[in-house]
Amino acid sequence: MTLDTLVVRRTDALYDEADGEITVMKLEDGSFYRLNGVATQILRAMSEPRRVAEIRDHLLRCYEVDVATCEAQLLALLDQMAAEHLIDRRDETAAPRADGQ
Repeated sequence: MTLDTLVVRRTDALYDEADGEITVMKLEDGSFYRLNGVATQILRAMSEPRRVAEIRDHLLRCYEVDVATCEAQLLALLDQMAAEHLIDRRDETAAPRADGQ
């Protein structure tokens, strides 16, 4: 994952927001996740495809954190979310697939 990667939350999960936190239920296996305030902001931003750099810039405006720390922690969290199948990602620098997509 890079700053140019497009990320979006998955459509095969249920999202419920209460008290500033999002709870996610994955439909494929019924597992639940409760996200804290920062992770909730990140997931909220991914209701539409967003570049990681856009999310980083939003976090930098909201929190007093240096760029390097913000990027490192954001990329680590997004990698974890992708591994748990909470988000989809697409690397815009990747070569086009044989089917043209």
